[in-house]
Amino acid sequence: MKIAFLTLTIFSYSIVFCQSIRVKEINLSTSKGSQNALLIEIPHVDEKYFQSSLKNFLKDWGKCKENDGEYSVTLGEWKDYGKKTFDVYARYEPSKYSNLNVSFAIDLGGAFLNSKDHSSQFELFQKSIESFGRTCASNYINDQLEKENKFLKSLEKEQKNLEEEKSEMEREIEEFKARIEENKAKIEQNKLKQEKQSEVIKEQVLKIQEVNKKKKDIY
Repeated sequence: MKIAFLTLTIFSYSIVFCQSIRVKEINLSTSKGSQNALLIEIPHVDEKYFQSSLKNFLKDWGKCKENDGEYSVTLGEWKDYGKKTFDVYARYEPSKYSNLNVSFAIDLGGAFLNSKDHSSQFELFQKSIESFGRTCASNYINDQLEKENKFLKSLEKEQKNLEEEKSEMEREIEEFKARIEENKAKIEQNKLKQEKQSEVIKEQVLKIQEVNKKKKDIY
């Protein structure tokens, strides 16, 4: 029940932030100068995880190189784009609330991609980048959810062990109580036996004294 609630909470939260992942046009400072670029803000992802995701995303277009914080693909190819090649220059930086802003400047060959001059190409790359952002955020959240659920299971297992340990100790206490009551009864019985035994011992002492007296009378 707890795991289901945690899953539902994060799933609902994922829907909210995925809806906000949209591409914006900006000017990006690249190794090719200031160029038009597509920026997307990806929420709540770890930087190390994001770097790996970004490289894998760019590798789908070609060999990815990194230099001074810039990730680039030269003569990239993409089945959805057709037979033409393109160059990509990507940079990212942390944003507020642990989000990451990543920008893609795409050289189509003589001109950098922009919505005004390349509407169809822009829409194509826009959808791909937005899909990347959602997938990156979603996969990261799913990984976190898996870890948290795994930790929750371990906590619940520990809780169950503690409950079983408590039940066992309570059982032992009840057994000890029963044993105590049993021993109390045995103690009372023992006292009565001791009293009887004392009387028997006294009688036996008297008998011995009488025998000793007879022995003295002989001598």
